[in-house]
Amino acid sequence: MEGQTGDGGVMEGQTGDGGVMEGQTANMASTDIDPLSVHGAPERGAEEQEAQEAAGGGAEWSRETRVPVKVLGAHSGVVTAARLCFSDRCVLSCSADRTSVLWDVDSCRPLRVFDGVHARTITECALIPNTNRMVTVSWDKTMVVSDVETGQILWRWGQSGLLTSCGSSSDGRLLVCASDPQNAIHVVDAGGGQTLHHVSGTTARTLSAA
Repeated sequence: MEGQTGDGGVMEGQTGDGGVMEGQTANMASTDIDPLSVHGAPERGAEEQEAQEAAGGGAEWSRETRVPVKVLGAHSGVVTAARLCFSDRCVLSCSADRTSVLWDVDSCRPLRVFDGVHARTITECALIPNTNRMVTVSWDKTMVVSDVETGQILWRWGQSGLLTSCGSSSDGRLLVCASDPQNAIHVVDAGGGQTLHHVSGTTARTLSAA
């Protein structure tokens, strides 16, 4: 990188003819931080620290403020989505390990593990409002609605693309999902899984949320 040595140190500032740049010292430190450097960021000066504290209302941020309050750990793969539900008493999560889990927030324990529903990574999960049902979509090209209490699959809907996201209407009557590589949006009846609308060609890139 220009302006730095190979070991992350700062080179002496010089002009093309070997002279020292006017108005600067030869050992001027760079304010840019090399993302590959093993060294931490330089300490902030007093003025910079005071300005930042003033902008933040005088709050002092420490390492402790970034420590997670609770950690819910049961998935063996990357967690792709997590949603608070049931008046924030529970969390619904899904993962690349092809499972979705309903958690109790207070105890940090799984209340139910939904396994065997999908054959590939589950990309999104959501609770359907005004019901005791949940919806999941997956790279296995299916959208599945399951009963949260029993874990029973109520219906399965599929098409030809990888499903990347899903969502529900506020009244729980409609479900929507996005597919790739068609870059399409599908609106489905939440009661039985019938396709109501299909929209494609609205974008040239993968739809990441629906």
